[in-house]
Amino acid sequence: PRLSDNGQTLYYLTGDAKAIIRYDITSKKETEIFRSDSAIYYIAFSPDLKEMVFRYWFHNPNELWQLSLEGGDPKLLIALDADERVRFPVWTPDGKYVLFPTMNSEKLYRVSMDGEKDLLECQVDMKNRRYPQVHSDGKRIAFTQLRGNYQEVWAIENFLPVKKDPGSIR
Repeated sequence: PRLSDNGQTLYYLTGDAKAIIRYDITSKKETEIFRSDSAIYYIAFSPDLKEMVFRYWFHNPNELWQLSLEGGDPKLLIALDADERVRFPVWTPDGKYVLFPTMNSEKLYRVSMDGEKDLLECQVDMKNRRYPQVHSDGKRIAFTQLRGNYQEVWAIENFLPVKKDPGSIR
């Protein structure tokens, strides 16, 4: 779930993971923003709460979709060619990029939200690392890492993405 900055609106995924709901706390009115036939997974809301990104659970896990929180149909943001499996997307604080690690290749990617197919591969090994969070300065990220039966919290400063071969994205 995500609460608006003014505390008046709550956005959340339904229990069956197939719909995004906007709940007005004052009026107690629920509005369904989007419903899917497939389960929605790995959601992330933009800092201004105007958009969100997500991956479908069984419908091509190599795709990341973008949806306006005003409603409408989602649009494909990025599709990776290889079986990498997008997971744990997170927005940069300025709303210009979304970072997401992949499961099978264990890489961290950054995609531009300006409509350009600008996929950057960050030089971070994401094996057993999850839940990246971007600092407000946009230059540091933190994440958890599985170590046996426990988790550690790690931070990276000044991570430097490199251009990805454009032939590997659609």
